[in-house]
Formats: sequence, C-alpha cells, structure tokens
Amino acid sequence: MPRKATIILTGSDRLNAKLLALTTAQSKAAIRSAARPALKPTLDAARALCPAGKGKLRRSIKIRAIRRSRTRVGMRLTTSKSDNAFTGKTFYGGFLEWGWKTGTRSKEAGAIARRVARTLRGESRAAGALGKKGSDFRVRQEAYFSRLGDLKASSTKRQSRRQIAGVHFMKRAANRTRSAALQIYARGIVAYIRTITKK
Repeated sequence: MPRKATIILTGSDRLNAKLLALTTAQSKAAIRSAARPALKPTLDAARALCPAGKGKLRRSIKIRAIRRSRTRVGMRLTTSKSDNAFTGKTFYGGFLEWGWKTGTRSKEAGAIARRVARTLRGESRAAGALGKKGSDFRVRQEAYFSRLGDLKASSTKRQSRRQIAGVHFMKRAANRTRSAALQIYARGIVAYIRTITKK
C-alpha cells in the first residue's frame, strides 16, 4: 500500500483573509498561479537529491496539477502522471522514496510446498505405490501430496523479509525548501490579488 507524503503550504492569517474575500473562482486561480512558482525551489532540490545514476527518474520529477475537485486546488511534485507513485516507467521512484521489503512470502511458501510434494512423490515411487499418470488414484495422491506440502509450508518458520529503508529524497527536498516556497507562494497570491483589484 503506497504511503502519501503530503505537505500543505498555507499563507499567513492576513493572506488567508484576503483569499476568503475573493470569489471561489478567483481564489482557485490565485492558488493555481502562485503554487507552481512556489514549488520550483522544491523541484530543483528534489532533482539534486535524487539518487545518482537515476537520470530517467530525475527527469521525471515534475510539478503537476492535483486532481480536480470542488474542494481542492493546487500543484504537486511527483515522479508519475497519476496519483500513484508506483506506476509508469519510473515506478521505482516510489520504492526509493519510501523503501521496500526484500523477497515475497508467497513464493517462499510455494517453493516449500512443491519441495515437500516432490519428496513424497519420490518416496511413493521408490516404494512402488505411485499410481499411473491420469488415473483417479494418482489424482487423489497428487491432491494429498499438495495438501501435505501446504500444511508443511504454513507451519515452517520462514526467513523474515528484510526492510530496505527509503531515501526520502522528495520529502527532504520539501522540508529544506518549505520556508522559501511559502514566501514565493505568499508573494504570488498577493501579486494576483493586486492584479484583480486594478481591474
């Protein structure tokens, strides 16, 4: 399950009061016009902090508009076109940001179950008790081998998966540039409000 890192930049109380005085369309336009330039320092920092040797990932970091809704408006810094960071050609960006676990439990359990079934089949063959392929008796034997294999796999203590820590290059970029982004954001909204009042 992907985790979302959300950083919300808000203005001062005076700035928020000015935004509240605007119509809904005007306030959304003000936020949209101010948000993109405000994220530029974060974009530069994220590209600089992106792990070396990942040129495609570095180029994929872009400022994109958030999904349209009645209540939310703004921009986001992302490595993918969708809201899910684990999709597209740079799906590994999500893993680098948040980390991952090595191996898979299901593959390991399946390997144990198949190994047990293979051993039981070999023992039955050696004892001369393995039925002919395709016979009803052989089908029941294979089902039995499979059940015993699954039982053994579920009771066997498997090696725990190792947690690989994330690099958090996007989060670190956001934290480093938060105050600069907020200043640019506030100036952008004030400039937009001034253009409206001149009209």
